[in-house]
Amino acid sequence: DTAPILNEFKFQNPAKKFLDVVYFIEASENILAYHWTAITEWMQNVSSHAAANNINADSIAIIIRFKSYNSDQFKNFLNRKVDEMKHKTGFTVLVEYMTDDSKDSYDALEFVCDTYAPELRYNAKKVLISLTDGLYRTRSQKSAIQKATIMNKAHSKFDAMIAVGYGSNMNEREVSNWSTSYPGVD
Repeated sequence: DTAPILNEFKFQNPAKKFLDVVYFIEASENILAYHWTAITEWMQNVSSHAAANNINADSIAIIIRFKSYNSDQFKNFLNRKVDEMKHKTGFTVLVEYMTDDSKDSYDALEFVCDTYAPELRYNAKKVLISLTDGLYRTRSQKSAIQKATIMNKAHSKFDAMIAVGYGSNMNEREVSNWSTSYPGVD
């Protein structure tokens, strides 16, 4: 359901509602193969709900790929998935590669905060929606202090953060760390 995401935003001027949504998608092979269609449809629903509520939403999807096999066949598969998402959502869809063995979800989040957050509209509510199967969050070698520093940076860049987890690698603590709490919204 997309309503809680958009209903939590209180706009001072009802005639001037701006919302910038950054979809942060950790594109493991599992997500690409099994969850891509559902994610794309959900993104379409969020966008449609915003339009129906007279919200000027600008969205970008940032597909994060970590070090893994990237054969020509796989790259073609990924490109087809990205093109499908662009076509169905109308969003800008970018692929960012984190190829160093030590890189994880937190490095990708910091990269998005430093690179893309400053480009968002100054008069818009800014929302980060992260979607993951948890593979590169649970493998992180960062200390709790390093993770907290990155999360604090992200929370300072975005008015709201929403985390969606898929699969058995996810746990509630990881999802809650990547989310902003709102009373009555789970």
